[in-house]
Amino acid sequence: MVNQVMDKGLGNISVENAAEYEEAINLVVKAAVTDPQITDEPTEKTLGVRELPIIDRLAIFRDCNRYGEALKPFRRESKAPMESV
Repeated sequence: MVNQVMDKGLGNISVENAAEYEEAINLVVKAAVTDPQITDEPTEKTLGVRELPIIDRLAIFRDCNRYGEALKPFRRESKAPMESV
């Protein structure tokens, strides 16, 4: 789901059309924020994801995905394992 959003580009997401991407945005926000814990629905110990304004959720989503390119594998294929030093 997040990959589909990334393929379209983060620049295409705005507060006006965030509802179209809300499921992916909420998924990333729940995974990214650890204190307080974010859950689907609020409880005594957690914050409900929809309690955060969409502009804040969108900022978290963009920040988490800004370096998506940097997270791709960087090692080239090697025929032999590297020797330990």
